[in-house]
Amino acid sequence: MIDFNLLILQGIAHLLSDYIFQSGANAKEKNENGFKSRYLWKHTFITYLCATILAFDLNFTLCALGIAASHFGIDGFKKRLNKGKYAFFIDQGLDLACLFLFVTLYSKYFQPNPYYTIHNTKLLVIILGYLLCLKPANIIIREILCSYRDWE
Repeated sequence: MIDFNLLILQGIAHLLSDYIFQSGANAKEKNENGFKSRYLWKHTFITYLCATILAFDLNFTLCALGIAASHFGIDGFKKRLNKGKYAFFIDQGLDLACLFLFVTLYSKYFQPNPYYTIHNTKLLVIILGYLLCLKPANIIIREILCSYRDWE
């Protein structure tokens, strides 16, 4: 059975690393240069740190490495992906699918540490919603509107 609190925490970690701790200039540079980006390694490390810290469990370290590695690959290929108007949604969908995969694998093989587990799901959903409303909502709305533009 999947640990939904861990999944929400990893969603929060994703929002922090992809939106809150990443400037628009860094994201643009990463999107344009792919694997040659100067910022890609730093962003991957930030992703790893967020995933590890918000898991509240050292057993999740290997999964956090997997999340960071998949993020590195997905962001590295962005240069090729950014040709379509749905590239943003494909990128985010792949990131979230990887989060779901690694949380599912972790939940299958490990039990959460009861001393470090946050049991208040409602609070986690509120934090996730709050973070989503800060910067990501703006970007998501912009990408939705741009994908419906007729003059590309």
